[in-house]
Amino acid sequence: MNRVDRLVAIILLLQSKRQITAEAIALHFEVSVRTIYRDITALGEAGVPVIAEVGRGYSLMHGYHLPPVMFSQQEAMAIATASVLVQGITDPSVVASMQSAVLKIQAVLPKELLESLEKLEQRTSFFQHDSHSAPHQIDIACVQQAMVERKIILLDYQDRMGNTTSRPVEPLELVHYQNRWHLLSWCKMRNDFRDFRLDRVTGYTLTEQSYEYRDHQTISDCIQSWIANEPKQCVQVAFSRWALDRAQREWSFGIRTLSEQADTVIVELVTGELEWLANWLLSFGTAVQVINSPALQTILVQRAQELATHHTPSS
Repeated sequence: MNRVDRLVAIILLLQSKRQITAEAIALHFEVSVRTIYRDITALGEAGVPVIAEVGRGYSLMHGYHLPPVMFSQQEAMAIATASVLVQGITDPSVVASMQSAVLKIQAVLPKELLESLEKLEQRTSFFQHDSHSAPHQIDIACVQQAMVERKIILLDYQDRMGNTTSRPVEPLELVHYQNRWHLLSWCKMRNDFRDFRLDRVTGYTLTEQSYEYRDHQTISDCIQSWIANEPKQCVQVAFSRWALDRAQREWSFGIRTLSEQADTVIVELVTGELEWLANWLLSFGTAVQVINSPALQTILVQRAQELATHHTPSS
């Protein structure tokens, strides 16, 4: 990126943030902090009203905006791809807003670029089997609104045992993993951080009660402590090459290749529960073999015997 393009991009970045530090701007553009200082000075000399606050960062004077800029072909294609992904992993409350935003973007595109974008949309899709989707009672847009306005949500939440409790929570972060949307919150009933799966929310009320901002680092530290305190075991497993492809797509708890042979690959899997891992490995049949865990091997044999007995026709 040349300097002129970077200067324009810095203005756009400042427009999108209330405040941002020179270090964060440098990281965004992959340049030195000293370069950003020079760029900010150049913007000021050009008449751009950049406000600097010691210890807090930079911002633009309220009311200053660049005139609308034209999208490049690559930017338009990225937006089209994002639109497809949004439709695949969010709910109607977000999809409708995304479609509206895309229509506004398309309205300012030149004809030739619009035609290319339409062709791309017809040739881009996001497939997810229905069994992997997780419908939920609470709209993602509602959760986002509560986070922005710092409003407490009263959740009717069902745990994995089927027990339902009503919990006032402070919504802090939305995270999507393992094909599920999770709401990281401060649970006022437990007086601690909790991870709520949105598909387990059976009802909700968006209250008018506000809550104080919690430092993002505190939330990150909490997540790291959850990961660190989770019991872990490392198990070596040999997969056939075709089975490894599926394993890498499905296993999200940590997988590392140790060695490769002609037809098999030995990997190290991180797990917190051997019985859960055993049930998953059984679905691969003879395409897997446990290398270094007698305990896991014993569980697999027991499960296989139980399955054989369960599926043996009665005489």
